[in-house]
Amino acid sequence: MTFLAQFRVPGERVTAYLFMDLRGTRSWLPEGGQNALLLQPSGRIPAFLTTAPLRTGPVLRDAAGRTVCHEARLTPSARDVSSAQHMGGHPTWLQGDEAPERWTFLLQLDSGQLPGAVVGFGDAGIGYAFIDPDRREGRFLWQSG
Repeated sequence: MTFLAQFRVPGERVTAYLFMDLRGTRSWLPEGGQNALLLQPSGRIPAFLTTAPLRTGPVLRDAAGRTVCHEARLTPSARDVSSAQHMGGHPTWLQGDEAPERWTFLLQLDSGQLPGAVVGFGDAGIGYAFIDPDRREGRFLWQSG
């Protein structure tokens, strides 16, 4: 998977790291093995993911081949009026509620608002991140418009 972005979990000393398989056909499913939201330092690797020790892994690159790393600077409940991005509050679903039951909504990303990157959340897609009740696992899914 390719590292896309990192986000501080509001009110906690936890950072969420977002990964996505950008090769070929992409899955929107939160447990399909092509999207991952990993929490550190106290998180665990979800059972549906397979990991391998690598010194460095694939990173998101722009058209010129430069590394693109996004760190969300959204404040809790702040909403960028030019996009569908926001942290905290409630998700704005494109196709209907698909939140994991009893999980906390962390943020949503507008794929058109990741400068210099073609991420591919489908056609005009939105990505949604959630954290489980014990704050040790994350899930990421996306919907297209």
